[in-house]
Amino acid sequence: MALASQMSRGQRVPSSSVAAYRSKRRARMLKGAGIAALVVLCGTGLLYILHGRDSGPRSANAQPVNDPLKPADAAAGAPAASPAPANSKPPEARPEPALISMNSMRDGARAPTSAQSQPRTDNGLTASPGSGVVRDPLVTNPAASGAPDRMDLPEDLASLVSSAERAQREGKLADARASLNRVLLDRRTPESERGALRRWISDLNETLLFSPTVVAGDPFAQSYTVVGGDSLPVINRKLGLTTEFLLIARLNKLADPSKIQIGQRLKVVNGPFHAVVSKSAYRMDIFAGDPPSPSSIGTSLLACGAEPGWVYIRSFPVGLGAEDGTPIANFVVRPNSKLVNPEWRNPRTGERFAANDPRNPIGERWIGLDGLDEASRGHTGFGIHGTIEPESIGRSMSMGCIRLGDRDVEIVYELLAPRVSVVKVVP
Repeated sequence: MALASQMSRGQRVPSSSVAAYRSKRRARMLKGAGIAALVVLCGTGLLYILHGRDSGPRSANAQPVNDPLKPADAAAGAPAASPAPANSKPPEARPEPALISMNSMRDGARAPTSAQSQPRTDNGLTASPGSGVVRDPLVTNPAASGAPDRMDLPEDLASLVSSAERAQREGKLADARASLNRVLLDRRTPESERGALRRWISDLNETLLFSPTVVAGDPFAQSYTVVGGDSLPVINRKLGLTTEFLLIARLNKLADPSKIQIGQRLKVVNGPFHAVVSKSAYRMDIFAGDPPSPSSIGTSLLACGAEPGWVYIRSFPVGLGAEDGTPIANFVVRPNSKLVNPEWRNPRTGERFAANDPRNPIGERWIGLDGLDEASRGHTGFGIHGTIEPESIGRSMSMGCIRLGDRDVEIVYELLAPRVSVVKVVP
């Protein structure tokens, strides 16, 4: 059902305020450490720890999130690029993906409270709340594995699969993805084969999109060289990117998004990105490509809910509304609706949850949605958010909104853009 209460959040945190947000969380962690030390050390030990502690907890007041299409003066709140020291090279990408996750910028990452059986989607993919992406076991080299040879496809589509194998062997990953994308979105492709195709394309995109490598021929990625006065928000604005600036940190595996150096080369992706939510499969598919016009949406002859020109990127398991509460509709991300660490009021009970309340059911992210076409505009109050109930992923347990696991919602939050990204809910 539509949740009118979710249309208006009293307070908001911009994605650009990560530094303050992290400091606030760090202060709470250090305070907890001091209390523990009191029990163990007593007396002088307590004084020593308190002396070295960070400043006290800051206000949890949230601020509006900047619309990436109308960015505020991002340079004002983000450190500019510093000159590289003499005889030094720009910092290299670090290999620890966890360091660039928003989870690493807070102390409140929530683990499941108990061991739960892993929900399964209708195509047999295991949706692990901790693992994030919906993935079959990866085939590192699909051509060598022989998996495509078992595909039951029309002759022309089988030829495209062979072309993809050949392109991958030759290192032409963008060409391989393009061929496989055509097969995936062709209505003649049996549904039983789409899981393997999604897995294969997702594997290619781990390099094409989600690594620091810029692959020749990829229309969605480019390299940028940092100049004086740059920060990640400034780069986002300068290049007209619709994604969140923290996506640049994620792709380049930056341990500290506020520290970049003049001359450093960064990978950026262009987008825009969109989402198609399959109710029957409890799966969100992410695509890249131009947004459709409201008048043409729903007229596509492509499979998987895709629009013309869209390229499949990857999938995530989702939770949906109880009692068929998530409507089949076409949405667009609402302007100024993206929230980090949001407050929430339960519309059924009136209970309020503060931004830092670990019991807050909607987790750490909120992405508001507006109906895109005439038939969908009556569906108000819906959104995409996190959850503190990982067992609800792959099930119908929400009040109608689309739930994602903690790590998954961070990635989707960084990809989807207000007024641009389309979110389609299909049967």
